[in-house]
Amino acid sequence: KKGGTARVMTQLTIVTILLSLFITWGSCDNHPPGHMQPLGSHMPPIPLDVLDTYPEPLPFYSNYVKRNWPVKLEGLFKTIDAVKNWQNDEYLRTNFGDATVSVEHGKKENRSKTGESMKMSEFLDRYQKEDIYMVSDMPEKMKEEWPLPSFLLCGGYVNNLAFVNLWFSSGGTKSVLHTDSLENLHCVVSGKKEFVIFDPKYSQTIGPEHERDGYYYIDVDAVNMTAYPGIVDVPWYKTVINSGDCLYLPNEWIHHVSSVDRNMGINVWWVPFTLNEEECLNPNIKPGFAAIAQFPLAPELQVKSFLLEMKREDGSVHAEDVYRIQKERDRTGSSLVLENIIQAFEILKPGCNGHMDVRDFGGTKIPLKSYRQVMEYISNLLHGEQGPPHDYPEDQPPPNIPPGAGPIPEHPYPGPIPEDPYPDSMYSHVTDHEYDNDDAEMTSYDYEWEEGGGDGHPHARDEL
Repeated sequence: KKGGTARVMTQLTIVTILLSLFITWGSCDNHPPGHMQPLGSHMPPIPLDVLDTYPEPLPFYSNYVKRNWPVKLEGLFKTIDAVKNWQNDEYLRTNFGDATVSVEHGKKENRSKTGESMKMSEFLDRYQKEDIYMVSDMPEKMKEEWPLPSFLLCGGYVNNLAFVNLWFSSGGTKSVLHTDSLENLHCVVSGKKEFVIFDPKYSQTIGPEHERDGYYYIDVDAVNMTAYPGIVDVPWYKTVINSGDCLYLPNEWIHHVSSVDRNMGINVWWVPFTLNEEECLNPNIKPGFAAIAQFPLAPELQVKSFLLEMKREDGSVHAEDVYRIQKERDRTGSSLVLENIIQAFEILKPGCNGHMDVRDFGGTKIPLKSYRQVMEYISNLLHGEQGPPHDYPEDQPPPNIPPGAGPIPEHPYPGPIPEDPYPDSMYSHVTDHEYDNDDAEMTSYDYEWEEGGGDGHPHARDEL
């Protein structure tokens, strides 16, 4: 019996050792931290910069926009009427129910899926019950209630506005990890949004497909660290944007966004530019807001933004670089030939022979009409219509302008200016406009500065 007991003990010891080794080997399977876990699990995040007071124009530009550095603007919009009113579905139905919006299927983003258009009222009937979410140009009537803050009203921001987007869901949305070529002020109306953010200098370290597609194939819920080993050493930033908060996210910063609860967010996009600092020295610039409806949007400026994204280190922009990137991104086989890209360059700068410089894009050197012509020329080629671009008058859009963009008006607001929802703002309606030539490109705004308290709340500065 003693011999049997000894043998059993020996066997148990061997089993224990083997189990121990198995557990050790199992835990040392060469998978780095964060493997098959949510994005950001590989290391603790770095807190993002936070501003809890209303920023002044020049410090905001120099500390964040010029540095290309993100910042959370805590409470910036918390006193705005739209933030309160738009949390109510019945308010949206009553005031904007007839507006047409764009809706995507699948709250976890899949860029191969298609969407549909519907009335706001139909979306309100469906969004709490179905796997859909709204990603749409903001309806025109809503723009009369949504404002721009005063620190974005001087120096050139309003000359470079491209889009205002509306994001709306029942919560639980998850974007792919991606970048945007435009500057972005993202404000949350209801719910909260969680951002996972990476510095753009790590774009190639994270993965190679971004250069071609502008996003990564990473499963944000379960990152395969074997397929993406470079992430393990990449620091990241986390911020949570609640109702009334905004995030300034510079162009090309890599990010993933998830939403919680009934969720609405507003993006204001603009093309990167160099601030006219002298315009922002006006001592009367104080905390305040102005309805975004009074400012024109120019989606054609996407062309400018895309080309500047292609610039080399020496500041040159080459048709062959644009051709290579668009060929890699277009998997349908309908890629343009190099001669097409060179012709597009010729529309922007005759005689350039497919070579431009970032200085060519400064100010109003290239009129808005030329960017429109490039969009039309490329669209015609992709849809089988040949021929030179039409010389469109400034009040008529070319084909295939994104839905909801509408014509580009000769004046910043087409028709009567709506009643100002922020009557006590220091930033009242535009009173004078200057144009370089017939190209209806604004070069400056003159504002009537009014004394008063922010957006109408007497303690706006203190509360912010």
